[in-house]
Amino acid sequence: MVGAFWGRLEAGTAAAPFISGKAHIVLKGQPMTPQLRRFQPHIAGSAKWMKSKFLAVQGTLSLHGATRTKIWARLTTEAKAGAKVIVVEEGDFKVGDTITIDLGVETRQLTQVLNLRSRGIMLSFQEPLARNYRGADHIYNNKTATRGMMASYVGLVDGHTVVVEGEDTPGMPMCDLNETHRCPYQDGFPKGVSLHDFAKEMKHWYEKTGRGSHPNCRPCGACSEMDFAGYIIAMAHFHKRHDKCPKDHGVIEARNVAFIQGASIHLYHDYSAGNYPYDVPKNFPGAWWRRPHVWWNDPVWAELGLADLTVPSHTIQSCTFNNTMCGTAVAFATSGVYTVPTKPVTGNVFLAGGVGLNSASRSRRGFPIKDKAGPANDNVATRTNGVGSPQDEGNTAAFEKFRNSANPKWNFNENFLSGAPFNSLSGAVASSNVIMGPVRLSGSSDFKNNIVTAPGKDACIKMWTHGPQQGISDNTVY
Repeated sequence: MVGAFWGRLEAGTAAAPFISGKAHIVLKGQPMTPQLRRFQPHIAGSAKWMKSKFLAVQGTLSLHGATRTKIWARLTTEAKAGAKVIVVEEGDFKVGDTITIDLGVETRQLTQVLNLRSRGIMLSFQEPLARNYRGADHIYNNKTATRGMMASYVGLVDGHTVVVEGEDTPGMPMCDLNETHRCPYQDGFPKGVSLHDFAKEMKHWYEKTGRGSHPNCRPCGACSEMDFAGYIIAMAHFHKRHDKCPKDHGVIEARNVAFIQGASIHLYHDYSAGNYPYDVPKNFPGAWWRRPHVWWNDPVWAELGLADLTVPSHTIQSCTFNNTMCGTAVAFATSGVYTVPTKPVTGNVFLAGGVGLNSASRSRRGFPIKDKAGPANDNVATRTNGVGSPQDEGNTAAFEKFRNSANPKWNFNENFLSGAPFNSLSGAVASSNVIMGPVRLSGSSDFKNNIVTAPGKDACIKMWTHGPQQGISDNTVY
């Protein structure tokens, strides 16, 4: 927990990034870790919904790694299967970096980086490519106007000097408990089986046999951590009784940070699941506005001659989000009040997981999210926004539609989504992104100059329409 007002967890600042060594924040916990029962005075009532693997911020989370100018780029020429060298047009890559290619099916660790000046940046790795990838010289169907439109992209996924990681806690494998030696959960949970049921079964077999491994398999961290990613929450703070006391809201500053299975971020938590701060359930705006002064605008500063304090703001720029095992990415949605501004979200790389603008960031990997009320958009429009566990059907708030009067125009620009879905509802601007995953939009989203491809999905882009003023323009979709 990062406390309110001057509470601060810092690994570098904007003025002085963390450049020597590596700052590694590890979020620990797995399904059998005891949940937090109470969190007073910050949350009234039960706090079990926060689970046991989170970083709650009411003050400032300041994470600034060594500066990189560009962390994703387009291939210059075709890379064929078997190649151990690729060339990209630009990019600030270093030896030891891990990169994702195209849809994220293949990742590689770099063994050599060579600047070819006007010809691009050459990246070398030991394991040969298993697939072919198009370059900027690719032309579709002999039409020169399509040159480079269908090229593959490469992005950094690990290599920053600041890392936030949801620990892959080794779990007890199930494959040593049956004749086939096949994990019964390797294709997901059977119908009617929840993560809680699975954890109880693990505990039962451990108590019965005392075994947590088998010579024919590894401890299955992927199962024990399934959708139990690290959870980062920006939360409000105000006094329980004294309305004239200053209030605060958590601020997340992240530049050049690697988030690994710890990237389920909610910038404006809405206190879903029936646990709200003191006042009226599901009326966070009323509780917030009843306290008139945020600390940076408190009248006391004018009295002290310090009236021009800097207004804090959320910042997520040039970060990498690796959610290949579990978790989502970032949900940009308010709890009804735009408490602190968010700067344009630019230059990031998202591997798996997902991104939501005024909508859920869940990845929709076959989870049974069922529609409870029209319209049939529970996969993108729920109170919980899909952060924390995407499989949140046990939470009644997961079925409530996103009805929010505060829909700021989030600016989501020049990001690379490698195998990650993108959801955007009302009041959002997404431009100049490369999205290699399915896109879901409301008709009022401002969506332009993006490249979208989602091979193997039922559609690249799906839209809900709400009247005559909708549509998308100037995008490349294939």
